[in-house]
Amino acid sequence: KTITHIVNSGNITVSGSVDGETIISGIANSISGAITDVLNSGKISTTATHTGALQVAGIVASSFTGLNMLRVNNSGDLDINSDIQNALRVAGFWPSNNNTANYVTFTDCHNSGYINVVGTTTTTANNVSHTGGFMGYTNKPVTLDGCSNSGKVVNGVEKGIYVKRNCNAGYFCVGG
Repeated sequence: KTITHIVNSGNITVSGSVDGETIISGIANSISGAITDVLNSGKISTTATHTGALQVAGIVASSFTGLNMLRVNNSGDLDINSDIQNALRVAGFWPSNNNTANYVTFTDCHNSGYINVVGTTTTTANNVSHTGGFMGYTNKPVTLDGCSNSGKVVNGVEKGIYVKRNCNAGYFCVGG
């Protein structure tokens, strides 16, 4: 499947209390295939209490087989100020590739959106907080070709006693 020639400038705001996993993205929540010639300039913000994991991305939230991104740009700010009661992953392009997609390729992709994450994470021993200009977390191969991140990335999450890892990076956090 392919998403091509899409422009999003609409803002997304989530507030209140959200039960279960929350997935928020500017272009697509899940896709396997390709994203080509796409621009997101819409701001995503949440001040909600999230009882499950929270994943936020300017472009796409997940892929299960693999993904190629070509000439994709995110200038939309991501502003997360929430109580997260599970894992938190936030990124300009894709928040997490944790044992899902076999590969991710970014070609001529650029993030200039400001990524600001504050709040708290609590609850389980598996709690993590990953924030990145392109990806929040990966343990699979990633290719970057002609890409840049000029957006400031801030992860000011107050670690609850159960937070296992906290990672903040200009491009992406990696694990094994």
